[in-house]
Amino acid sequence: MPQNSPPTGVREYTFNYSRSANKMRFILGEESWLLDVFSGSWEMLDALSNGNLEVACKLKIQEGIGYIWAPRDAEHEVISDGHRTHWRLCYNRADSEADGKPHWRLRDEVTDKVWSNDIENYRGVMNINYLQGGSHIFCDGNMEVEDGIAYFD
Repeated sequence: MPQNSPPTGVREYTFNYSRSANKMRFILGEESWLLDVFSGSWEMLDALSNGNLEVACKLKIQEGIGYIWAPRDAEHEVISDGHRTHWRLCYNRADSEADGKPHWRLRDEVTDKVWSNDIENYRGVMNINYLQGGSHIFCDGNMEVEDGIAYFD
């Protein structure tokens, strides 16, 4: 059965990985949209200890593919000493469940270097994609970590 279309315009979504459906999920109120593939940009608002991300974006779904756009007035981070690459963002479930605090991973997919297993939050406008299935999302862009927060531009 096809899903209802998301509402038009920019909204603040809860975003997570559905372990039961093995797909990424955008949630808005009582509605949700499961996706195998999406690409675009969003504004990262918060990364929570339960594995949810709070993001602002416009979401459009055509033929099962999600297209996302960050708000025009999104706050862009100024990165002075960052590293540009293809990043993997991952929820560190074990540590988050152990102490109830947010723990997220950040890995450079080009070098396979894990930059941190203990990112508290992500911030900024992110060029985000999910094309290969599984429980990870990817971001192409410039990033720097300061005081446990990964800032993207």
